[in-house]
Amino acid sequence: MAEVYYPALIRSTLHRHNLTTGVNLYETGYNHQLRGNLAAGFHDYGVLWTPNALVFCLDGVAFQTIETNPTGLTMQIAHVRVVGLS
Repeated sequence: MAEVYYPALIRSTLHRHNLTTGVNLYETGYNHQLRGNLAAGFHDYGVLWTPNALVFCLDGVAFQTIETNPTGLTMQIAHVRVVGLS
């Protein structure tokens, strides 16, 4: 979901891999630079997955949106873990 680099850089990336043919490999990602030190406390990292986009969030605030609505693409998911919000 996110790669976090000390002290305050978050890298969010979307990969597209065709495992059958090994072609059409694609990756897009973004760096989100923060002030301060992420290691100084605990944080909630999340992704809101909609039919048209992945919205990456830190502590409930969106910091990056990657649109995922190109025609002809599908997404196959092997495992999803859902955690309830309290």
